Amino acid sequence: MIPVAIALTVGLGPLLLGLAGALRARRAGGPDTRAAIPWSWTLTLGSALLYTLAFNLTFFIQELFLVLPKAFLPGVRPTLFHNNHDWVGENPLTSLFQGTGALAIFVSGIAFGFLLHRRAVRSSTLRLFIIWMAYHSLFQSLPQVPWGALNTGGDVGVAMDYLGLGPTAKVACALASMALIPPAALWLARHLLGVAGDASELTTPGARTRAIFQVATLPALLAMPLISLFRVPRNLIEVLQPPAVAMIIGIVWAQAGAWCIAPVDPLPARRRRGAAARVSSRAEARHSVLLADHEPDDTHGGASHRGHRAGASGARGARHLLRPGARIDYSAPRRGGHAIRGRRRAGCAMKLTDFKVLTFDCYGTLIDWERGILAGLAPLVAKSRSPMSRDQILESFAREESAQEEETPAMLYSQLLGAVYKRLARSWGVAPSDDGANTFGASVPDWPEFPDSAEALQYLHSHYKLVILSNVDRVSFRASNTRLKVTFDAIYTAQDIGSYKPNDRNFAYLLTHLQTDFGFGKADILHVAQSLFHDHAPANRAGLASAWIDRRHTARGWGSTMAPPGTPRYDFCFESMAALAAAHAKEIRSRV
Repeated sequence: MIPVAIALTVGLGPLLLGLAGALRARRAGGPDTRAAIPWSWTLTLGSALLYTLAFNLTFFIQELFLVLPKAFLPGVRPTLFHNNHDWVGENPLTSLFQGTGALAIFVSGIAFGFLLHRRAVRSSTLRLFIIWMAYHSLFQSLPQVPWGALNTGGDVGVAMDYLGLGPTAKVACALASMALIPPAALWLARHLLGVAGDASELTTPGARTRAIFQVATLPALLAMPLISLFRVPRNLIEVLQPPAVAMIIGIVWAQAGAWCIAPVDPLPARRRRGAAARVSSRAEARHSVLLADHEPDDTHGGASHRGHRAGASGARGARHLLRPGARIDYSAPRRGGHAIRGRRRAGCAMKLTDFKVLTFDCYGTLIDWERGILAGLAPLVAKSRSPMSRDQILESFAREESAQEEETPAMLYSQLLGAVYKRLARSWGVAPSDDGANTFGASVPDWPEFPDSAEALQYLHSHYKLVILSNVDRVSFRASNTRLKVTFDAIYTAQDIGSYKPNDRNFAYLLTHLQTDFGFGKADILHVAQSLFHDHAPANRAGLASAWIDRRHTARGWGSTMAPPGTPRYDFCFESMAALAAAHAKEIRSRV
């Protein structure tokens, strides 16, 4: 029975799982070979080195705990080698303690798995090391149980005989250990995907399969000769067998099952605080701001920041500022003058502290709508016969959403999203369904916040009035507001206004209500947003100062928004809300 179970666990099981993925891809129109994340040899080679280190460290822990218990036995003198151990003397308990090595690394695997489950580690390198430690601890210990049940000369087999386990008990232990292998491998594979890329970049089975090959399968193969060097001198079987077994039984399941698993977010919402740069008023806080060069602004008689991304012409999706910006460390001492942050007012550089109210776009600026959109569209993308990259999906969404907003400006955003879903389905060759459209339309409350949004807003609310100007309906925004953990002083939605940004009506509505409800004029208002198309272009036309939160500073193209007309101006540029809040805190400190 045990040999059959081994064959199912190591061979037939992963083979059937992999075939299921291949058949699914074939029914969907062919294998999805395009990955949404770029290939990174740095990740692959780094993972190979961490895999090697984890294997050798785990093997050392096993040998250490084979030696330590024997060291306390009367008449026994154990010796620990770099990859083995031995002892002289006799004591009946030495047989029992031949099982302590496997037990120790199994407990180690549980401990490292608990660390992964808690997701307390933010460093991707350390997280990957913990994954490999959990992997080797489990997959060096679990196979020893069926081997010990078959071979009484093995370490675990000797311990089983000492405990008096009969054939039935040995078979039960062997089957239990092998039953743990597939779920353990697939669970660790989810964490490996979390290291390989963001969930929004791994929406297709092909992308996940390729990511596992990049972060796990190829690194394990590359690590084999490195591990073997550490195990010399021993006979060839002893050199190759342990690393080969550990690789085969776990990696084959991870690779075969990659198509059907979802990556684990390494920093879930409840633990994200501080994952991005924290808003801090301490002098040692360091945040960077990307500022564009200044160009004359005849309208305002001073200098303004102007920036743009390349549009459809030129290299498609290329991304740059009109002129290269300069990365400025706000906490660094400055010699000779000060950093110009925007247009000038009465001969002085515009400052964040010049304003009394911050108006925000929400989705793309405070809420990670691209991640929410990709998650909501994943079932539809899976039905499409043409594999698409992350950017292709987002660009299609931007095109259809913009067209729908122009056609039906009074439609509620939840209904508009449903209409966009059907437009995308038709353009992708998929029969649109009402259920899918309704589900996508109702997905806004599930869209996650950016890690730094809530904390930055809480800080800024102690210095400004905070106002939302958003292209959604009130019900959809309500759940997002809960995620942001701040009470906005006013919320103006497309439902209230009857049109969608970039329609100038939305900013006219904003200005009118801020004047009548709060007494704020244009000079008091700084509009904060990510989208140059939806926000900065109309803010320019309305005569408002603006701050660009360039959430896509590491990405190419325009993502889920259309390319802006012309070259919208912005007065400040930050890569995150945390950087905006830190820049404000620096201005406050400089006045003390």
